[in-house]
This record gives sequence, C-alpha cells and structure tokens, in this order.
Amino acid sequence: MSAVPPDAATPQRAPAARDTPASALDPDVARMDGAAALPRKNGELVFAAPWEGRAFGLAVVLSDKGAYEWNDFRTRLVEQIGSADGPYYESWLAALERVVADHV
Repeated sequence: MSAVPPDAATPQRAPAARDTPASALDPDVARMDGAAALPRKNGELVFAAPWEGRAFGLAVVLSDKGAYEWNDFRTRLVEQIGSADGPYYESWLAALERVVADHV
C-alpha cells in the first residue's frame, strides 16, 4: 500500500472565469459598454449557468491566442444582441460561433 500525499488525493479545480475579478480581464473585454456590456452584480461578472462562464472564457482565450481580433467578436456580439430577444450569453455564444466560423 503506497501513501498518497493528501494534496494528490484531492482534485484541484482550475480557476473558473467566474472567479476572475473584472479588474483582471483584458481592458478591451472589461470596458465593453452599451448592449455588449458584461452582466455584473456588485462589479463581479455574473453567470447563471456553467456553460455561460465557459463560453465567456473560450471567447477571451481564442482572441488572446490570435484566432480573431476582439473587436471582430464585439461587433458580432452587438449585432447578435440587436437581432435576438434571448438571454445575453445565448447572444454571446451565437456571436462566438459566427466569429470562429468566419476565421476558420
């Protein structure tokens, strides 16, 4: 029987987007305003479901890695919000799908 260090037996969770203070975000992302403004409560980003935080993180990382320019995504997000009546992050996901498809 081998001894397992206490930390090795406990799964570690990576910091989620919801754990990231808005001040730690890229300024272009954090300062989005108008219809594209990120939902916040007491200055913190708000995600109603885990997939929303994942879609947020994916959009930010893909832009950071050069898959597309952030302003390309933002433009599509504003267009999507203007043409949809759904929740904010459904528009976010639709905009992400469009910008990725346009840059493949």
